[in-house]
Parts: sequence; structure tokens; C-alpha cells
Amino acid sequence: MGPRSRDSSVSVKAGLAGSRFSRSVRAAIGAQILMNHDQLRAVGGRILERREAEDLRERMSPPPALLSLLTTWPIVGARISVEEGLDVSGFGVELQWMTPEQMEDEANETYPGIVAIKRGYFPMGICLEGSGDPYFYRSSDGAVVRIPHDAATETDLDEDRIELVAASVERLLAVAE
Repeated sequence: MGPRSRDSSVSVKAGLAGSRFSRSVRAAIGAQILMNHDQLRAVGGRILERREAEDLRERMSPPPALLSLLTTWPIVGARISVEEGLDVSGFGVELQWMTPEQMEDEANETYPGIVAIKRGYFPMGICLEGSGDPYFYRSSDGAVVRIPHDAATETDLDEDRIELVAASVERLLAVAE
């Protein structure tokens, strides 16, 4: 991943002034850069449709804050890159945001999703290179984490092996390309 160009990002004042993010989210992000709607659409993102949101809510009960992001920001299907060292884990990020069907498959059909969902980790991203370890939204605090496949057994999850990627989706988008 190369360095970010100025024209591939938008300032908080320009990009968030009229956004649907809450005032507290805008304040927490401060003067950082955040991908805007057009940039997210350009990398394959779309807003979750109302019917999809209702189905997802019925089938999986996603955290309300995550469902709000999915229905107001075009992140479903978006491919997001973060340069090594810019995410909390230091490994960088190459992910594609999951569709509702992929979220359900990860939570019900594969590990670590099967055990992670029971611990409050909601599947959200597919790793596009390297480990293939999926990304999750941590319901307790809204953090984005990566859970290595070998952190899960059939019945348990070694939470000490979970990698913090960003303190929130907003923080992830603040450093994304």
C-alpha cells in the first residue's frame, strides 16, 4: 500500500459537516481524515437497504450502532485498505466489508465466527490478503478487531489472541485508503 494522496481523502470539516455521524463521533475523530460517501462507493460500497436491515435485525440482532452505520454509510461491500502502522495492530488492513449473507455465514457456519458471535463479536469484514482472518465489530465498545482462526476452538475463543485494529469503525475509516 502506498502513501495516501490528498485528493483521496476529505477533511472532517468538508466531509463530516453535513454527515449523518453524531456530533460526538465528529468530535472524537477531531481533525483526522475520513472516507466520504463517494469514496466508499468508489471502492464498492453501498448502503444496506431497508429490507436487508430488517432481515439482518431479525436473523442476527446486530448491535444498534453497527446497524446504524450499515444503513447510513455505503460500507457494505467496500474494500478498505490501511497502511501498516496506521492501524492499532500495526499489521495493516486489507478488508472487504461483508454483505448480510456473509455476516450470517461467518456467524453460523465457520470459525472463529461461531464462537465469536456468542462473545459479542459481530462479523463485519473479509481479509483480502495474508492470513484470511476475519474482522469483527466488538459490541461492548464498537472496536474493530481481527480474530485469528486459530484463536477459536469448537467451544471457546482465546480473547487474548484477538488483535485490536481500530477503536471504532469511524477510526478505521479515518486512516483508510
